Amino acid sequence: MIASFSAIAASAASIATFLGWKENRELRKVQTEPLIDIKLEPVEYRIHFLRLKITNVGKGGAHNVKIKLFPEPSLDASFLVTAQKAIKVFMQRDFMIKGVNYLAPNDSKYTDYLSFTGLNPKELDSEYFFNLIFNAEIRYEDLKGKKYKNTYKIDTSELKIYKLGESFEEVLPKALAGIQKSLESMSKNINRQTAFLDKKSKAEETHWNEYELKQKLNYMSYVKRRNKELNIDQDAYLFKKIERRLSIHEVRRKNK
Repeated sequence: MIASFSAIAASAASIATFLGWKENRELRKVQTEPLIDIKLEPVEYRIHFLRLKITNVGKGGAHNVKIKLFPEPSLDASFLVTAQKAIKVFMQRDFMIKGVNYLAPNDSKYTDYLSFTGLNPKELDSEYFFNLIFNAEIRYEDLKGKKYKNTYKIDTSELKIYKLGESFEEVLPKALAGIQKSLESMSKNINRQTAFLDKKSKAEETHWNEYELKQKLNYMSYVKRRNKELNIDQDAYLFKKIERRLSIHEVRRKNK
C-alpha cells in the first residue's frame, strides 16, 4: 500500500515538473518571439492626414518582413476603386514594396500619408474611404528562421469619430481675423489707459512741501519789512495769489 502511494506521489511530482518546464519554455518562447502589428492612425496634430503604422510589439527581432495589402473581397464594387487608390498610396514606400530586412522590438515603420485636403473628391472620396475594410497580410521570421504569418483587418469606419481638419485656405482667414480682433482689443485698452492717465495728469495738483513753504514765508516777511521801510502799500503783496507750479505735462505742452 505504501509503495503504491509513493508511486502515485512520484508520478504526480513528475507531471508537475513536466508542466512547469513546459510553461517556462512557453514563457521563454514568448519573450523571444517577434510580433508584427499594423494599424491605421491619424498623424499627430494633423487629423486630416492618415497613415499605416507597422510596429514590432514582440520581444524578439523580426527578419525579412513582407507586407501585402488588399481590400476585403466582400466590398461593394463602388468601394473597390477608392480602396485600390488608397492602397496605392500606402504601398509607395520602398520598404512596403521590397520588405524590411530587420525590425527591432518596439521599432516602427510608417507608410506615406493619405490626405483628404487639396485632392479632387473624384479621385479619393472620404465618404467612401471611411466605409472600407482592408486586409493586411504580414509574413516574417525570427532569429532562428521560424516563419510567421499574421492577417489583420483594418476597418476605416473606426476613424469616423475623428473630425477631419480644415485646409490651409480655410484656416488662414480665420486666423487673420482672430489676430485683427486681438489687435483691436489691445488698441482700445491702450486708448482707455492713455485717456485715464491724461485725465489724471490734468487733475493733478502740485502741492508745496515744507521746505518750499518756509522759503515762501521768509520771502514774504522780507518783502513786508522792505515795503514798510520804503512806505509801500502792503495790500498788493499781502493778497497776491500764489501761482501754482506747473506739472510736467503742462510744461511740455507750453514748450511745444
